[in-house]
Amino acid sequence: MTDAYVIHAGEQTAGIIVREPGGFHFFASLPALFALEGRLFSGFGELHRAIDEIQRAAQFRRPHPPRSNWGRRFHEAGRRAA
Repeated sequence: MTDAYVIHAGEQTAGIIVREPGGFHFFASLPALFALEGRLFSGFGELHRAIDEIQRAAQFRRPHPPRSNWGRRFHEAGRRAA
């Protein structure tokens, strides 16, 4: 039976890692991590360090949710009514 694990980078799914003789193969689901596709890692720690290096080099951050301006609109509407 093959062992496979989902790997996350922040809140995003980075890919899967599959146990094979000699280590783990990584299969990326994020384009920023395609450089690691198919590489054999000795374990989870080595993979996470490689992902961290790529993230630092590319300085990519998880997308921020859009900011709501509902409170501001509500406050402005109250001022106009007064």
